[in-house]
Amino acid sequence: MFWSVTTTLSDSSEWHSHDVFELILCRSGSGLLILDQENIELVSRRAILIASKARHRFVFRKNETADFKFVCFTPTDIATHLSAAQSSFLYNLNKPEYSFTDFPEQTSLPWELVEMIPDGLGDQDPGEVHIAWAVIGLLLASCMGNKRDPEMASGSNHLNTIRKICEWLDKEPEDPGDLNEIALRFGLSRSLLTREFRSYTNTSIVEYINIRRLQKAGIILSSTGEGVAEAAFQSGFSSLPNFYRQFKRMYGVSPSEFRNQFFKKVEQDV
Repeated sequence: MFWSVTTTLSDSSEWHSHDVFELILCRSGSGLLILDQENIELVSRRAILIASKARHRFVFRKNETADFKFVCFTPTDIATHLSAAQSSFLYNLNKPEYSFTDFPEQTSLPWELVEMIPDGLGDQDPGEVHIAWAVIGLLLASCMGNKRDPEMASGSNHLNTIRKICEWLDKEPEDPGDLNEIALRFGLSRSLLTREFRSYTNTSIVEYINIRRLQKAGIILSSTGEGVAEAAFQSGFSSLPNFYRQFKRMYGVSPSEFRNQFFKKVEQDV
């Protein structure tokens, strides 16, 4: 579950690292972000992405201060909310351990959406969470634009095929068949599919399908009048107990609680 906080810093920090990915949004002011092999100036409208476990510290010289929004997210968040390409980018963010981009006035659209990421834990109502991750995705895409695709640099001969598989599963996760059928459909062996898919997405193809099914179920429950059983079957689950277990593991609440929370919020807004 991601968390976000808006704050002002003026005191230098000690060296530290986190077991999460950190998106640092410098809203105004000045200072310095120091990593093991790089110093990054803190300037207004700069987004800096720091890899998990990367050592860094903040340094503020005399009379310096800076306003920030920090957004931190876990591997589970990445698998749940981001595309395969963004997941691959993040998991390969180690040489170097950062990426950053600036948002000048003339190309400010993603930056103007930053305030739509609410402070606190990412346990707000589902509508706010979906919007927040859409904004985070746009900011990450901008950071990706300033760093060469690590999978492209690796020289994988199957990169385009794995991307096509991900795109297909994103659209139709309900009944893709078993691993042998998927491999045959895209002209790969089962072992090659398994290895290359994990290399690209940092997860197994079975887990990826489950995540996409659960995302579809969440959309059905939050945007239609369908019941829990209908959402489960329409998203590809044949076992309701398994659906309940998987859904609660990913969303932190049962499907019924998820649906009730969303429609309660809608009724309050009306």
